[in-house]
Parts: sequence; structure tokens; C-alpha cells
Amino acid sequence: MTMLHLPSLLGSVLVIVSFHWDLLKITLFRVTLHELIEYRVHSPLVDIVVVTDRPEALARLLHDFRYENIEIHAFNSSSRQFTGQDKYDLLWEHRDIVKERLHSVRNYSTFMYVEDDTLVPWSSLVSWAIDTEVLEPLGFTRGIFRTEINHTGQRSLNDFYTDVANHLECSSNITKDDKNQSPHYVDTIHLTDYSEESRRLLQQSKEKHKSAYCLPPAHSVTFHSHNRPYSSHKALTYRRIVKHTNPGSHQMTDGQLHLCPVHSHFVNLYTPFQGMWIFSHTQLLKIVEDKLWDRWTSYGKDTRHVGQEFGNWGLPERSTSILFFVNPPKGFHTTNVVPFYFLDEDNRRWPRLSYYGSVEHTRHAYDINCTVEEALVT
Repeated sequence: MTMLHLPSLLGSVLVIVSFHWDLLKITLFRVTLHELIEYRVHSPLVDIVVVTDRPEALARLLHDFRYENIEIHAFNSSSRQFTGQDKYDLLWEHRDIVKERLHSVRNYSTFMYVEDDTLVPWSSLVSWAIDTEVLEPLGFTRGIFRTEINHTGQRSLNDFYTDVANHLECSSNITKDDKNQSPHYVDTIHLTDYSEESRRLLQQSKEKHKSAYCLPPAHSVTFHSHNRPYSSHKALTYRRIVKHTNPGSHQMTDGQLHLCPVHSHFVNLYTPFQGMWIFSHTQLLKIVEDKLWDRWTSYGKDTRHVGQEFGNWGLPERSTSILFFVNPPKGFHTTNVVPFYFLDEDNRRWPRLSYYGSVEHTRHAYDINCTVEEALVT
């Protein structure tokens, strides 16, 4: 068996999942949990905590499906209520767990919080870790963008509309005359010319991760949950990424390993709605000291101390994405950046989002027409 490359940030990981008990979402929750459990194949330490309002019911479910070593954190709405709705109050509960375990003897190098209907492939986590080694010293957070499978079977950007006026355009909406114009870039980072430090860090990363394999063979992804085989959903996820391998990276066919790219181009999303976050231990040490970590502050409408009003944001977004407004680098709206690459086509270099920056929203909740292939960084 070929050993997959493990970035140092993935040596010890704490994952927290929020699950407001809902019979209609149990299957989606299990898909999320399956992927998280599979992290343990690649990393020596992955602790998983599920925050729920129905701990007894969840315990029975985990026992029946033979999920082991999953910690259940009971959410007590009577003592935690501040939004007036349990399913939203629960979304802030992970912050208390994080603060308690920042100095745990488990010595976590990475913390991830995710909602119950979000699938984060191992490949996306490896790519996050590789990019974070370069971006964190520069003051940036490596973010992700959510996708959904649309009615044509393609992956669409379910948060596309939030950035359409700022950083993204859909190529299907661009006219022939527009395509003859030079692309306009806003708040983008090109590590090759951002700073001397960014060039140094990028070169170090390329040398360190030149053999960074982040996916096992696509055709042989068979996995089990404690002697019980389950869904091939993961194999399908791998094949989707393989199908759309970025130009310039190592091509992969079924049965071969392929290399994770070291990204050098990133875009700063204006409204990084994503229902989750991934931070390194050192990043969180700073974030938890900020006013926006406090649930009452981030829930409230008055957050002008960071130069941004969040009164029109939904409660789920305030519980997660608001943290990207903590100490952004000068000239940038947030710390959150996602990777993109250039596709040479029609005698031009078109900036396209990298699939390694994506996760899958398994609950079809949005009807956005722009697919990942069509999205351009503008």
C-alpha cells in the first residue's frame, strides 16, 4: 500500500460537527460522518465531537451503526438560549469546546468545525494544510467554497450569488466582446509577486510537497466502518475531482495516485459564507481572543469595531464566517482566500477556481446556475 503524504498540520486534528436532530437529515449526517471517520486511515490522531440536542437518540444511532470513538456533546438549550431558536443556538456551542481544548494534552495542530450536511473530502483537507503553511505567516486563512450537485449532474456554486458583484463571474454570461477585454482582478494574491516572504514560502512549499499524494486510487476506494462496508459515495467524490484535474497538475487515471498542487494564486472572497471553518492551532489562539469569538458579540448587529455591519447576515453565517473578519491583512476585506489557477484557452489565460478549494453541500438547498467549470475569478 502506498503511504499518502501527511502535512504536519494534519498530525492531530479535532473535528466538531453540529447536528440538530432531524430525521430528514440523518442520512446526510452519516455521509459527513463517514468521511470524517475515514480521516483516521491517513492521520494518527483524529478526534470527532458531535454537538447535538438529542444525545440519547444520537448515542443509539451511533451504536446501531457501529460508529466508535465518537464523542457526543449534549447541548442544553435552557442554559444556552440566546437566539430564541435551538437549532441556531446550537451552532455557537462549538466555540466553548474549542476554547476548552486549545491547550489539551492531545495537542491538536488543526481544528475543524463543520455543519452536519457538509462533506469535506480528505483531498481538500490535505490541500488546505499545504496552502496554510504558506498563507498563515502572511496573515491569511485558507478558505473553501461550497458546491452542490445540480439537476444536470454538475457541481454548482451554491454561494455564488454572494460574490458575483465582487470577485466571480460566470463564463456563460460573458459575451464575445467581454472575452476580448483584459481580465480585471480584485483582491487577488499572486504569491510569486506578493512579497519577498511569499516567494520564499512558496518555494519552500514546492520543495517540501513535491511528492504530496492526497488521494488513493480512485477505482479501489472500498472502505468499511468497523467490519461493515458502506456507501461508495467517497469513490464518486474522488472520481469527480480526478475528472477535473487542474491543468499543470499531474493527471490521474483510475488506479493511480496523483499529486496535490501547491497553489500560488488566491482570491479574497467578499462574503465567505461556507457553514464551516478550518484553522490551525496558532491561528485559533489569536481568534479566540478577539471580540468576534464571543457569541453575544458575533450574534449582535453592532460589530462596527471590525468595520463591518452584519445585521443582514443569517445566524449560521454569523456563527462561522464572521471569524474571517478577525485581523485581515492590510488592503483585504477578510483573511479568507480560496485558490484558483489559470486555464489557457482562446489565446487567453482564464482564472478558474481550484477544485481542491471545494467542499460539497450534500443537502440541495440552492438553485444556482453557475457551475465550478464556468466560474471565473474577476
